[in-house]
Amino acid sequence: PPPTATPQPQPPAQAAGFPLAARSWGGTVRAGPGVNFQKIASLPEGEQITVLEQVDAPFFQERPWFRISFRGQTGFHWGGIICPIGRPVPGMYEVCN
Repeated sequence: PPPTATPQPQPPAQAAGFPLAARSWGGTVRAGPGVNFQKIASLPEGEQITVLEQVDAPFFQERPWFRISFRGQTGFHWGGIICPIGRPVPGMYEVCN
């Protein structure tokens, strides 16, 4: 019989460049990775955040959710309203100016 494919291990967060500096395009920070989770904060456009990791959750509008740190708190922010600083990151909006 043909050999079965073994799942490849996921790289550690550091290999993907986390944590990384980014900004929010403005929007809601939630208690979990999805629009059904409680809103815990609103960020104004341009607020500096630290992206800690991409989370394993269903995509929303074809983009993933990320766990972020902001104002001494942590929460979840949708990738479509995050712009990374310095380099493109898959799942996030364009690089910040």
